[in-house]
Amino acid sequence: FAPGRSGPWHVLEGGQRLWRLGIRSPGALSLNLVFDRYRIPPGAELYVYSPDGSQVLGAFTHHNNQADGYFATTLIYGEALILEYWEPSMVPFPAELRLASVTHGYRDAGGYSKIFGRSGACNINVACSEAGGWEGPVDATVRLLVGGNSLCTGTLISNVARDSRPLLLTANHCFANPGTLVVWFNYQSATCENPEEPPLYDVMSGAV
Repeated sequence: FAPGRSGPWHVLEGGQRLWRLGIRSPGALSLNLVFDRYRIPPGAELYVYSPDGSQVLGAFTHHNNQADGYFATTLIYGEALILEYWEPSMVPFPAELRLASVTHGYRDAGGYSKIFGRSGACNINVACSEAGGWEGPVDATVRLLVGGNSLCTGTLISNVARDSRPLLLTANHCFANPGTLVVWFNYQSATCENPEEPPLYDVMSGAV
């Protein structure tokens, strides 16, 4: 899928352009996307959202351009989503967007991982009093969506220079194309008791 080949362009007032593409995978519990070509000009914006507008990812901009051209999104829950790309009238170069894959989530990625709500008695939620003093490691722990279709964990680490480089340590078996990595921050239980629903989280896409 790519603008100009899939989905119509609409020319708006003043020469702005808008492209939309709907994607549906019947029966999917979630959908997420991997682009193998993502290069959009300054001022342009890309959104991914559910048809009812209850879930919105973006705006993704030229700040998400990576040297390898890859870009991946986190999950939209449900069997359908809409891609929307808006471009101002004057841009220094035309956008390049090529969607390489759509992941059909056949089980609940929010609830499945390792496995949500089924911790053993020895596993302590981060909101419990026993976790006092471990706030640093707690905040440094992230969840990873790898290659659009696998889940792992990782840890933010420092270095001896303490120069705030954004370094992430994970297991070798979690490694895939780093440009397709999606990192979930603050994916933490807010209560000592296991929550009934997976917590909300913050997202960053892409790595080197």
